[in-house]
Amino acid sequence: MKKTIILFYIILLQCKSTNAQIAEIQVLNNAGKMLGNHTGEFKLEDNFSIDKSNYAPAPIMAGSKIGFVNTSGNLVIPVKYTPVKRVYFNRNNTMEVLDSYNKFNEGIVPLCLDGKCGALDSLGKTVVPFKYKYINAFYNGLAIVMSDNKIGFVNTKGELAVAEQFDNVTDFEYGYAIATLKNSSGNDYKVLLDKTGKQWFANEQYEEMEYLHKEMVQIKSKGLSGVFDTKNSKWIFPMSVNKDGFKSYDKLINGGLLTNYYDKEEQSKVLGLITPSGVFSKIGNYSDYEYYESEKVFAFRNTDGKFAFFDNAFKQESAFEFESVGRKMHNGLVDVVKNGKIGVVTKTGLEVIPFQYNKESYSITDNCEVQPNNTIVIRQDNKYWLINTKGEKILPGPYDFLYYQANNLYKFKQNGKYGLIDISGKILVPADKDDVYFYLPNLVTIKKDTKWSLTNTEGKILLPSEYDAIYSQGYLIAEGKKAQLFDIQKAGNIGVVDNQGKSLLPLGYAKIYRRNDVIIAQKGMSYTELATAEVKQYKKMLANLSELATNYEKAKNLYNNKGNCPGGCLDNYKIKTAEFLKVAKSLSNYFNNSKTLGTNPEHSATKTQLAKIVADAETNNTDVQNLSDVANNNVGGNIGDGKLQGITSNVREVQWIIEADTKARKQVGIFNIKIKELANCLKNYKRSDCQTLISHTYQLLEYIKEYANDKIRYVRQMSLDLQKKEFGQEMQSVFEDQLRDVEKIKTDLDAALKQPSLLDAIIMGMTRAFGSR
Repeated sequence: MKKTIILFYIILLQCKSTNAQIAEIQVLNNAGKMLGNHTGEFKLEDNFSIDKSNYAPAPIMAGSKIGFVNTSGNLVIPVKYTPVKRVYFNRNNTMEVLDSYNKFNEGIVPLCLDGKCGALDSLGKTVVPFKYKYINAFYNGLAIVMSDNKIGFVNTKGELAVAEQFDNVTDFEYGYAIATLKNSSGNDYKVLLDKTGKQWFANEQYEEMEYLHKEMVQIKSKGLSGVFDTKNSKWIFPMSVNKDGFKSYDKLINGGLLTNYYDKEEQSKVLGLITPSGVFSKIGNYSDYEYYESEKVFAFRNTDGKFAFFDNAFKQESAFEFESVGRKMHNGLVDVVKNGKIGVVTKTGLEVIPFQYNKESYSITDNCEVQPNNTIVIRQDNKYWLINTKGEKILPGPYDFLYYQANNLYKFKQNGKYGLIDISGKILVPADKDDVYFYLPNLVTIKKDTKWSLTNTEGKILLPSEYDAIYSQGYLIAEGKKAQLFDIQKAGNIGVVDNQGKSLLPLGYAKIYRRNDVIIAQKGMSYTELATAEVKQYKKMLANLSELATNYEKAKNLYNNKGNCPGGCLDNYKIKTAEFLKVAKSLSNYFNNSKTLGTNPEHSATKTQLAKIVADAETNNTDVQNLSDVANNNVGGNIGDGKLQGITSNVREVQWIIEADTKARKQVGIFNIKIKELANCLKNYKRSDCQTLISHTYQLLEYIKEYANDKIRYVRQMSLDLQKKEFGQEMQSVFEDQLRDVEKIKTDLDAALKQPSLLDAIIMGMTRAFGSR
């Protein structure tokens, strides 16, 4: 029984009402100064990532609609568009939808509006008119567009640069795109397109084309392959060589294409170089190769399965004696396997670290074969050591884990805990932490007992160990100097501090992103997110109450049926009635304090019903706690399934109201934005110049009015249901008040167009009608 009571107390603690706010998108500089803010239904996307390379506007959402704020905090593109879905045109000429695209590319963002797609620049000016079925992002000055299932390209002036006539295209790479057409027989063939729309190889009707390497396009047809140089508009390899085709991973070396294929005559793999004139120059019977581009070194494997090193002119530098070679070469050193043992050699095969470690138990770790400070992290028998290029162990070791970070510092692990050590063996952070990270120039985040702190390498505590997370998104530019900022997180709230732990943004944000010298942050949840979360929590608590009521009824029945009452059933009955009262009070308090439930007069009937259940439960609890072993059998029967069913029904009504209310609030949010834009327009321009804004504002009012009418029609029908008559009539009164407010706002708008200073009063009136949420 004690376990049961503890479980319900845990549930109650988890169900405490939060002080969640309605969302506010803030744009701040990296000193925390507010540049602009937008409140209401707006939110940042969960998958929103920031391009730090430019100052392009950042996307904010309201439901499924998207708009953009610039780095000055202004809403330059209103939240009324739909994000474009990125697509991929596969080899079967089928358009595969990937995900939403919400970024500017080349200063332009593709969007859709009312089912038609176009593009805007960073000031919100239309670049491509909204008339296409689909539009892609701009690349190299052109964007894919589609109407009636045919594809073409528009330029940055919005002009159709290449007519819509293709079934499949790629973006322009190195001046050309690859497009698919159908011949008279209905078969697909490929052409190269230049930016003027000229089609190359249209008459040849080649079957396949693909980019191999930069300007090199491989063309295949009728069992033959060739490579065309798009930069110089000439064939590199004619349509007569290597009928099996080149591979996209073949290397362009010394002006030719390094390729590996099976030679039927020699019955082995052959490695060779195809020259630009199409002549194949054999290098040798090598079945595989590794190329270390930074060092200009090859490792070729012969038919015996052994590797040797070659220079960039294919001159052999070592013997064929290594069973395998590492994937990376640093400072001319690479790990290799010889006779089943691992060691390190130079690019000419000279032994640096002796071959003394078993292959199965030793490896140079992936994170750092040879570091800039000429150290190597090795693993031997699942233990880590640090050695120099002479094979000498530098740090005492062994470690459970060792990872080079920067500035001659290494993260290490011993006995399941992490620490930080420098190359001299000095321990900066003892290995008694759950995790540790080093950040340039001298900052360390430390996790211990699930909490994070921020210190410097001298051990000075900048932030105490009380945060759920501390992490860096990267550098920002502040007054010409690089300053590292950190996001801090506690109890689901995010803030920002500088590299001294000084607060720039206090805890209290839901999402934070940074672009160059600005911070874009979301505080609180959108009305939809908040309503959804609170209804979900309410339903969870109601389910707990219903389950407890069932147990309460069982306990009462056991007690009333004295003939079959087991020992201690009175105590059980007392406990159950007290538990029921506790949960009922918790549910009622949560409802009353909820941002989207209890504060809304439309839900007063549910609030009243909950209060009645709590009052009944309090009476029952008092009576039951005063019972003796010979108490009246009929006491304590005031709470039954009927009332619980009534609450469950009201939950459904609450959900509907919130969903309908959310739709209105979206329109109200957009309306308030339009009013502000209209006020600014009328202040600076003639009324005739603002006619589009005026029309849009009136249209939004009609949407809101229609929404109010919809709710009234719904509750009128609800009032016909005798069980819901009182509830429905009460809501109808509230909705009719809202409708009258909308009608008055429309009248006020007519007057305000003659006196723009009255527009602020309209926003206040709309806020009163629909709440500030």
